[in-house]
Amino acid sequence: MLPAFALRFPPRRPRAHVAPVLPALAVFVAMGASWSAGAAHGGSGLVRTTAAAPARAPHATAVSQLESGEAALRGITALAVIAESTSPELARWGVTDDWLREVALARVRDGGPGVLEKSDAAAHPRQPLLVVRLQSTRVPERTAWAWHLTVAHHQRMRTVGDSLPALDRVQAWTARSTLGVTSGPRLAGSVREALEQQVGEFVEAWRRGR
Repeated sequence: MLPAFALRFPPRRPRAHVAPVLPALAVFVAMGASWSAGAAHGGSGLVRTTAAAPARAPHATAVSQLESGEAALRGITALAVIAESTSPELARWGVTDDWLREVALARVRDGGPGVLEKSDAAAHPRQPLLVVRLQSTRVPERTAWAWHLTVAHHQRMRTVGDSLPALDRVQAWTARSTLGVTSGPRLAGSVREALEQQVGEFVEAWRRGR
């Protein structure tokens, strides 16, 4: 059985667009395909380490530094939680959009802001969202997956760029993302652990910033 393995990446500065992580997943697939059963860490557990963040892709609009990071969470009393997974095949192992959202919701409700329905958040002036995104790809010839998990807070903010300041929906804060390679039977447990930790980072940042 392929051991669970994950890397934690420090958050990037807030921005309106997220660069693709498929090249990084491809590297993890190659790593996973070369590992033998029980090779690392006795075939169990989730390993994390801090690595340098990937280079930022250029874009026209940047978030005002005066309002970015934890400062952007000030005044947020409630938000909607949405989740998406790029692979329907993960449902076999219990990892679905609804499951990701429920795991995130449980952690938000443990000391975090209030929870809104998506429609209510859309009608809010700041349109606050906590977005969970799980990207994954199958490791060839193995019942295992390479995956990338991110948790980010999006809202409407004053931005600056090539034109006059404007209100745009942007990624205002992000947790350290996680890259992992995990066997199918252990996938839900590994993703849950990473997700709870990332949402926990958001809750702590919100508590400091409010």
